[in-house]
Amino acid sequence: MADQERGRRWPDGGRSGEALLKAMLDAAEVVAGVVELLDDDYRIVVANRSASDLYSLPVGGLDGLTGRQQGLTEPQVAARLATLNAVWAAQESRSGEYSFRFPTGREGWFFGTYSPLPGPTPLVAFVILDITARREAQLQVEHQGARLALALNVTGLGLWDFDFMADRVDWDARTRQLFGVGGDEPIDFATYAAAV
Repeated sequence: MADQERGRRWPDGGRSGEALLKAMLDAAEVVAGVVELLDDDYRIVVANRSASDLYSLPVGGLDGLTGRQQGLTEPQVAARLATLNAVWAAQESRSGEYSFRFPTGREGWFFGTYSPLPGPTPLVAFVILDITARREAQLQVEHQGARLALALNVTGLGLWDFDFMADRVDWDARTRQLFGVGGDEPIDFATYAAAV
């Protein structure tokens, strides 16, 4: 049965794996592509629209560029090469979180997975997620936690929570000590009212 009879439409370029992969990667909100390892650099073989967007380039603008041609610094090229060479040498995928500053000045946090492609040519596929918003939220939580800990230490107070529906009061160790309630004793509203 022909593909058209089954209702399938293939992207321009027919049913080639490259055309299908390119269409899939361009539709995703991930940064993805393939790099070729060179002696002292790497070259983007193909990158999706999201990758080009990160470098403020048109679609396909990264294709064929080396790390240095992208405007990366020598330490950035060396760091990327170290990761890519380790992936190729081990012939195993590798994932990790890292910060990165683009030649445009944009900075962010990213989670990337790199996988060697089969064959004699050293090619590594990559899929990268921009986790900047999540990382900033995590840092805010850590910052607020540090502020709360400082406030609790300075005042000598503790934390508590009252669940009206369950008639249960939860006190941390410091609050229990402050009001003279033992560490394992359950606290209900009556215990709370008597202690406070």
